[in-house]
Order: sequence, then C-alpha cells, then structure tokens
Amino acid sequence: MRGLPDQAGNCSLHSRALGAPDRSGCVWFGDPRLAPEGVAVVRGIHRVIEAMSVGVPVISGLAPATREIGGDALLVIDPAAPVASIAETLDRLVREPRLRERSVEAGISRAQEFTWERTASRYLELYAEAAAS
Repeated sequence: MRGLPDQAGNCSLHSRALGAPDRSGCVWFGDPRLAPEGVAVVRGIHRVIEAMSVGVPVISGLAPATREIGGDALLVIDPAAPVASIAETLDRLVREPRLRERSVEAGISRAQEFTWERTASRYLELYAEAAAS
C-alpha cells in the first residue's frame, strides 16, 4: 500500500491525541482507509488489550499468549514472512470493510473482558484455593 509507511507513527503520540492509554512499542498506521483511528500492529498482550479497547483493528504475531488475549478479534500475521503478511493484512483491511468492522467490534468486546476488577477477583480466588490446600 503506497504511502502507508510514511503515515506510520508512534503509538504513544497517537494515544495522547486520543486521550487513550500509551501503546509505545507498537506501530500505528493512521490511514483513514483502514479505520477512522487507524490500525495497530502490536507485540505484547498489554498492547493488544489497549489497542482493542480504543476500537482499532489489531495485527499481531502467533505468540500463544497474544492469540489467547486477542481471540477472534486479532488479525494474525505469518511469522515466516512478517513484512509481506502485515502488508497483505493492511491491504485486506482497506479492501474488506466487513473484516475491519468485525475486527473492531470483536476487539472492543474482547477488551471489556479484561478489567482490574476481574483480575483482582481471579487473584483472590487463586489465593483462596492456595490457602485451602
């Protein structure tokens, strides 16, 4: 996709502009053809959750934890050819609006499952189980 790398920006700058959490360490493509807010190419589970929570399509690799967190919302790249795979996925997002919409909707829904309250509750359950054994 021509011109897209020139429009890539640092996630932390874009996040501040949106008032969203910092996602430094990922690449943000701010092309309105991809989504109104762009698309995030991320590495790391916390970045996946943050990008999904602000309603952008998320592209990532095959790491098991990343796939578990991203679920069906994640657009997965081929690690054998990451550059070509990212380019192909970005192109599909431009050509297939329904893919983009589905990824955003699924991402927002999935991100809502990861709250501090749920995390604290799960830890309390684990501590209770450990104390009981």
